[in-house]
Amino acid sequence: MKKNDFATIIVYALMIGVAIMMGLLVIKPILEQYGATINSSINSILLIVLSLVAGIILNALLVELLHLAGAKAGKYEIYSFVILGIGMKKTKEKKKFGFHSFEGLTGETKVRPLDPKTSSLGLFVFLPILGLIVEVITLMILHNVASKNGGSMAWLSVMCLTILAVTAMVFIYDLFPARLDTDNDGFLLMLLTKPANKYAYNNILEREYCEKYELPTPAPVVYDDITEFTAGLNIVSVANLIVEGKSKEAEDILNIHLNPEIHVPSSVHNEAMAYKLALLLERKDKNAGKKYYDELTDNERSYIASMTTMAALRCYILISAFVENSENECNYAIDKVSQVLKHTDKDILEAEKSIVDSEVKEVRTVHISWDVYPLPWEEQDVFAGIEQPEEEEEEPKEDNPSEDKKE
Repeated sequence: MKKNDFATIIVYALMIGVAIMMGLLVIKPILEQYGATINSSINSILLIVLSLVAGIILNALLVELLHLAGAKAGKYEIYSFVILGIGMKKTKEKKKFGFHSFEGLTGETKVRPLDPKTSSLGLFVFLPILGLIVEVITLMILHNVASKNGGSMAWLSVMCLTILAVTAMVFIYDLFPARLDTDNDGFLLMLLTKPANKYAYNNILEREYCEKYELPTPAPVVYDDITEFTAGLNIVSVANLIVEGKSKEAEDILNIHLNPEIHVPSSVHNEAMAYKLALLLERKDKNAGKKYYDELTDNERSYIASMTTMAALRCYILISAFVENSENECNYAIDKVSQVLKHTDKDILEAEKSIVDSEVKEVRTVHISWDVYPLPWEEQDVFAGIEQPEEEEEEPKEDNPSEDKKE
């Protein structure tokens, strides 16, 4: 699954904004009013630093321990549990405790379903959110109590508000409804609202576990209940089947997405349409592909012309080559391959490179006279095997011998 880099930038910007606002608009006025009283017992700067450290540790423990409890309750095996770099990671032989790298903001809890059909991530997602809400309420109560006691407890008010700022930052990161550095709870909350996605996500967790520990991976599942998430998983299967030469099996999956009786998002429909059209145009008999292309709607044609995905771009190449017979348009599309691949999901990246490589070779076979542009990985080998003439070294010019002077 692809990370949303733009969403990640937005989230971190929001977190920094919240920290600055809390510092300038809430904590600073208290320090200006009660600074002398606070400094009599503890230095204000030291108080804020200690409160920040306490807030980071408290929130990290709260979120990951509740993830742990939710995973156990949902019937998952935990094979990685790290809080701020300290924790446990399972190796092939045993569990290793100590310092570990981690994905996410304050830690990670990686799990494997004991049974993909029955294991449930509900509590894994909800318990940390509930814990953060309880923490916010508790801190607000303590802050109000401290405020009523004036300057004598101003230190407690500053401490509560500083920890609250850290909690707000963690809350923004954890609840943002998009995938960030890792699968945060906001992303999972949006994803798991649809029953079809729960089983599909468990299958992903199982495959990730098997790949990590080099175990036999389960066969890919084809999902009949189509959502944007399950459609993406089906497309991974389609791409791999095409690479394996199993076009019929790939087309059967695409037909599920294209079933007019099933309502699917337009992005899902268009991607499946592009994959199917490319498959038809790859056949020796191009008539079925040409007929399918003629029946496309304006919206479907616009999708292909946009070339925002590899499926659309490959269609553009094949249409230019086998329908419109345009060398220039074909090369125009090939020139964009590198750019589109940069935004292609890593799960289908290698498969897409293999497919477009095969299709461009087919174009060269059919149009022998065309000067078809090289693909990005071919450009490096354009001169491979061509013996370059060595530059001849210029022989040093000999000085003309002096003529003997006549006696």
